[in-house]
Amino acid sequence: MVGAPARSAPVAVGGLDPGAVDPLEFERGRLDLSTHPFCSGFATGDVRLTTRVNERDLRGCVFGIIHEAGHGLYEQGIDPKLERTPIGHAISLGIHESQSRLWENIVGRSRPFWKHFLPKLRKVFPEQLKGVKLEDFVFAVNEVTPSFIRVEADEVTYNLHIVLRYELEKALIAGTIRVQDLPRLWNARMKELFGITPRRDSEGVLQDIHWAMGLYGYFPTYSLGNLYSAQIWKRARKDIPDVEGRIARGELVVVRDWLRRKIHAPGRTYPAAYLPTASSFSMTCSVLSLMVRITYMSPSGKVRSIQDTGSDLFYRRSFSNSVMGEIIGLGIEL
Repeated sequence: MVGAPARSAPVAVGGLDPGAVDPLEFERGRLDLSTHPFCSGFATGDVRLTTRVNERDLRGCVFGIIHEAGHGLYEQGIDPKLERTPIGHAISLGIHESQSRLWENIVGRSRPFWKHFLPKLRKVFPEQLKGVKLEDFVFAVNEVTPSFIRVEADEVTYNLHIVLRYELEKALIAGTIRVQDLPRLWNARMKELFGITPRRDSEGVLQDIHWAMGLYGYFPTYSLGNLYSAQIWKRARKDIPDVEGRIARGELVVVRDWLRRKIHAPGRTYPAAYLPTASSFSMTCSVLSLMVRITYMSPSGKVRSIQDTGSDLFYRRSFSNSVMGEIIGLGIEL
């Protein structure tokens, strides 16, 4: 880690108490700085998060923390009685990513969330956020635009980043492309999918740590996590009365505790298909696609319409992509 303080205490990134971002228990975890955000769960009592800071744009830092905290909440939520047993772990990578993507996007980018937290953030950045209205801020954190960096991508374009990586790693494993071909092929596919070309490999093929760690096949779990998160949230809205209103009052623990009961605590006791929330699982894009369209098109949604943001093309590419169909076909256990 880079610049990790030698103490077990949360770091106030950008002056904002990390405990205010997600209901993570910092007596059982910590937050530090690194070049790439990640979460490591060594035990339910030792969960470590990192983030990075762009001093000109707080979105990457804030949503990076919320994403990794979603992972951390899963790790902390596994029943301690299961520790050191074969079932004392998360069910699958796809379900793990559903937790991070649920907190990052469905909760963290929502209007109710920022109704509560924007005043707190304004106290930290009084000059930068002076006069910024809630609706304008929510629009800004949901801006739809082609971007180079996967972890900072919006909900509409995100899955296209996964399509790019999945296509290339499949070809690598099949031996139809060489490692030295990756930068050229990456840039060409970025141009096809997004209409932009990376200026340097650090915002292109070298931006992620997965392949360097040997994590081939991991990227599809992010898209599966997106699918599961939408379906889990559909069930949560039925089970938790006035959940959006409670989020708007800062009552995030009610969401955490519901997830803990339904998903986290059992560990691997059940296969994913037998989770209490799994009755609504469907291996299609339909629920996520509908949620994204409502989010970006409804007058009561987070931002203006997909057409107004000029992103209808990216929406159609994301949810009508044959590679996404193949990723969905990988199944619920990934």
